[in-house]
Amino acid sequence: MTTIKIPKSIEEVMTELGELGELLTAGGWKRAALLATVVRLPGSGGRKDRAAKRDTAFCSCDEFASLDIKGLRSANTVRLYVQRWLDANDGQYPTLGDRVTQPADDWPPEERSLGSRVSVDPARAVEQIVEKHGPEAVASAVVDNEKVNAAVSRKRLDKVSTPKGRKELVDNSRRSAEALEEAVRGSHAALADHTPHEVELPMMAAESELGRAVVKQEQYPYVSESQEERIMASCDRIESYIGILRKGVARMTEDDRKFLAAAGIEL
Repeated sequence: MTTIKIPKSIEEVMTELGELGELLTAGGWKRAALLATVVRLPGSGGRKDRAAKRDTAFCSCDEFASLDIKGLRSANTVRLYVQRWLDANDGQYPTLGDRVTQPADDWPPEERSLGSRVSVDPARAVEQIVEKHGPEAVASAVVDNEKVNAAVSRKRLDKVSTPKGRKELVDNSRRSAEALEEAVRGSHAALADHTPHEVELPMMAAESELGRAVVKQEQYPYVSESQEERIMASCDRIESYIGILRKGVARMTEDDRKFLAAAGIEL
């Protein structure tokens, strides 16, 4: 049976952990025992532990990780070592000057499932899960679970508001949303009055081109018969387009559709 001697001071514990950090393959159980001596997991102690903390300056996983000891620079790694020691020792932390028995299991041990050890008290069960996985991981899981996240939000709201206040808050939010929607509709309508419709843009371009055609006709008044036939045919087609635009899609005839199809325009 192997025992581990815990130093009598925190300074000595830190020194040994630093030395073990240089030997990353060194015994994991010793590192776990030393860490469990100076680190406390959230929610793992009562009044007695809090009093002891003031005397011995226990630190959190984050605080220990910030010490920048090789191999222990991650708060999750520190938590894992401490939790493995607690799992193997009925949740008991070593104390300075102790001689503790090293667990018989090889390191690293298989992670224990909470299983039947989960408390029937919801508050304590949450503490157990936080101890096992860490507060950040639990918080992420809660936020990602829509039902739990919604329940947490409701509970927080219940703490700061009355039923009447919550109704007023909901009513005010609804009125604000309706006012915003109405303002957006009004803005769109006002903007439309000053913005060309999609149909107007090609018509404006057509007007410009027809104006140029009139100028060209004045500059070059003499046309051959074949040229005049082509110009008149183009005018007829333009008139057909204008007639269709005046009617709108709702009153478009089958002949109109055939004309557009012959021009290569698919509706």
